[in-house]
Amino acid sequence: PHQINYSPASNPDGLDSIPEVVVCDGPTYRDELAAWGIPDQRLVIGGAFRIERHQGDIYDPEGPVFVPLSSVLATARQQVAAARIIAESGRPVLIKEHPMYPLDFAESRNLSRTTTGLFAHRGLSAVLYATGTSGLEALFAGLPAFRLALEDRIAIDVLPAGIKVPSVALEDLPGALATSEKPKPLEWESVLAQVDLEVWRGLLE
Repeated sequence: PHQINYSPASNPDGLDSIPEVVVCDGPTYRDELAAWGIPDQRLVIGGAFRIERHQGDIYDPEGPVFVPLSSVLATARQQVAAARIIAESGRPVLIKEHPMYPLDFAESRNLSRTTTGLFAHRGLSAVLYATGTSGLEALFAGLPAFRLALEDRIAIDVLPAGIKVPSVALEDLPGALATSEKPKPLEWESVLAQVDLEVWRGLLE
């Protein structure tokens, strides 16, 4: 089940505290909000500013595992611990700190820090994330993606209905990565939409 409370069913006042117009990134999110009970006339697709359409193939079975850290520092620390397990198994790992919530950690053999975003890399074997949109970006790029299962907290899953990424516990990581294969890239247009500036101008003016 999804863990994002955008449904009026989770509000004591139902639709009263939902904005009169809800702007969606694309068709998948719009359909999900409609299924949760937001009236069609209050939903509009404004497009995705954040995740651009990806071009090119960056999958390399011998490449590093990309680990984008969560904005939740306690979660990010567990991701670093997971990254060390992967590195100790002999696979190279690149850790990218969250731009707004940095976490200091020591680099070691097979484990390095990167400031380069996922789409700008040229050769990754998999993505291990916990929260945020990195899992969705990995699917757009045609990369195996794994969501770290946390023992002490719930990490909000922002993937829309019908789009799944396997959750993997710490002890199962090496095996899951060893058997991962390149998936078919997720079609960007099936989830997101180009930015519609006319929609935004109409709302902001």
